[in-house]
Amino acid sequence: MPWIFTDEMRFYLHEGESLLDGMLRTEHKDVRYMCRQGFCGACKMRVKGATDAPKAKQTPLAHLNDDEVLACCCMPTGTMVVSYDTDKPNKSWQHQRTDGAWHLQKTSIISRQIFYKIDG
Repeated sequence: MPWIFTDEMRFYLHEGESLLDGMLRTEHKDVRYMCRQGFCGACKMRVKGATDAPKAKQTPLAHLNDDEVLACCCMPTGTMVVSYDTDKPNKSWQHQRTDGAWHLQKTSIISRQIFYKIDG
């Protein structure tokens, strides 16, 4: 039963539970995610420390630095300390402030000519 430490709390993961699923279960409402399959990179997190190298339930297609994981694909095998930025958007997202509302928009080509456009 791996323990996860974030800035907000500590929690454990159930057997077979991804880092993202555990964070959503424990009400980390500010976690960004979209495709849940490693394509978009929205759930990218920085690993500050880990007792064991995490495994991946699938190979992510999004670009990652050596100290990063995608929460949707990450299957921790031991204690892990992660951080994620809740104030800044991912680099590929464009934020515009219009009449007091935030609008997110991303357009990109991802594997085999799949196009995503999010506007919300």
